[in-house]
Amino acid sequence: MHENRYSELPFETQVFGQPVWRLDDISYAYDVVRLAEEQNVGLISYREKGSENDFSLLDQSGFYPVEILTTLERAVTPEVEWPIHIRIADKDDAACVAEIARNCFEHDRYHADKAIDDKIADEIKAVWMFNSVSGRADAVFLYEKDQEILGFNACMLRDGNAVIDLIGVRRDAQGGGIGRDLVRAMDSYYFNKAKNLRLGTQEMNKKSQNFYRTLGFKDVARYQTWHWTSF
Repeated sequence: MHENRYSELPFETQVFGQPVWRLDDISYAYDVVRLAEEQNVGLISYREKGSENDFSLLDQSGFYPVEILTTLERAVTPEVEWPIHIRIADKDDAACVAEIARNCFEHDRYHADKAIDDKIADEIKAVWMFNSVSGRADAVFLYEKDQEILGFNACMLRDGNAVIDLIGVRRDAQGGGIGRDLVRAMDSYYFNKAKNLRLGTQEMNKKSQNFYRTLGFKDVARYQTWHWTSF
């Protein structure tokens, strides 16, 4: 962090091949952009709770809105049986899970940003999941049937809540209840470990929002995401 103005993001920098920053204080937006231009920064992101705030400083500094992220939450359901096709990932699963992640997303903020190449957005998800299975996540649940991995759910335990860090189902297996089982596994695994299950999904992704609401999740917060890019 640099005087609370911006933070460098090593993971994103690795994938983009250019420095990637996060703006930490909106009042320094203009100054951070000028510095970014001098240092060949590729992307600066900013996210703030709410969508009715005054983002004029971002607009004037060359940022543009990318998404509204909705956070949903529900209490952990007690005494849920472990779903039959779910198991915990081990490090040998990392490459397979990464390949699924590379090919099953289209609604996240990187894919939504037309300035970012879809191949980079895909690679972010792949590396993200490779790292999650390799030890970054608290637990990664896999849906496996007939010795084929069809979906994953990488979770983190944060402040007493079990958070879905990234969840995905192979494209040719979507719509068959796999996502539901991947979430149900959290109830079983985190019972007596966490109070609530929490996740974030894009407001524009109505299918995803409706899916989680059928599982009892309720909206608890909204965040607006902005990007500045030099691409």
